[in-house]
Amino acid sequence: VIQAILQVFVSIGAVSKLRPSIYASDGKIVGGQNAKIENYPYMAGLEQNSLLLCGATIVSNRHLVTAAHCLENYPNVEELQVRVGTAVRDTGGQTAHVRKYALHPKYTIESADYDVAVVELKNSLVFGSTVKIVPLQEVNQEPAVGSLANVTGWGYTTADDMSLILQVIVIPRVDQEYCKEIWGVTSRMICYGFHEGGKGACG
Repeated sequence: VIQAILQVFVSIGAVSKLRPSIYASDGKIVGGQNAKIENYPYMAGLEQNSLLLCGATIVSNRHLVTAAHCLENYPNVEELQVRVGTAVRDTGGQTAHVRKYALHPKYTIESADYDVAVVELKNSLVFGSTVKIVPLQEVNQEPAVGSLANVTGWGYTTADDMSLILQVIVIPRVDQEYCKEIWGVTSRMICYGFHEGGKGACG
């Protein structure tokens, strides 16, 4: 199941059906604002020893997707849990212990390509208004250049300050060829941001 989920996410780029939503795993949310979990009920926090490690996205009642670089040091599974149903970092909502996780087999620490991992939980999440599966687009659908996406996360809003409340920013899709030339993105990545900077997410 985990390998199948990894393959699906690499194939479709993990883009939401509505306004695409992308999580900033462990990086920075610059120029964002506080978000309500009811608007992003598929957003989760992956915690190590009850402290936020990275953001994650709910894809089933037992599985979440996160960035492979968050788990590249292969932390002990007994130290890991996810927190869902809350916009407040490290508190509230539901928690569930991690049963196992898998990094994409083609991921390497030298590249951002294939930077995806799947987490499997010991017990099922309880769905409700604040806990839902992310609605994904069809495989062959691709957002147009200039279309908007939400980026969510609890990352650092400044060099030293990690947000206590889930943050969201709205940024536009950038031409893929431009991003390939400037940043070396691959066909398995999708590029969003402002040419002039000022708002965005970075890791």
